[in-house]
Amino acid sequence: MRISEETRRFVQELDEYSSRRLKNQEELAQIIELAQTQRKQQVLDDIAFFAKSLWNTFNVMQRTGPAGEGYDKLSSLFNENYEKVSTLIRTLVKEAPEDVKEHFKVKFFSLTHEGMSQMMNLIHDVSWLKNWEIDHKKTS
Repeated sequence: MRISEETRRFVQELDEYSSRRLKNQEELAQIIELAQTQRKQQVLDDIAFFAKSLWNTFNVMQRTGPAGEGYDKLSSLFNENYEKVSTLIRTLVKEAPEDVKEHFKVKFFSLTHEGMSQMMNLIHDVSWLKNWEIDHKKTS
């Protein structure tokens, strides 16, 4: 899949903005590029919104632990947003070239511990899109 120079530069800037925390830069670039080429910016915006919410929920769950107050509600919110993000990413990827579809299927969409771990890494990366948007709207 061809990634535009504009998208590559943006992902590099995003990585710098995140203090070099991005783990799946290539896949993040693919998601951004797919949203642009498919004219589905709203889907990308929704992915970023739910990814940020999901990532924040995940961090609170890790801090409070299963015995913590409100954990069940957090777990329910986590599952709901995980499904939303996964479905939205699948929406973009379903029209991608076959090799990209297969890569996402194997790396992120498998219902294994490794697949879910990789998906959480991708969600972390996508959450930085929302952080970027929030910070750059303040300064604009």
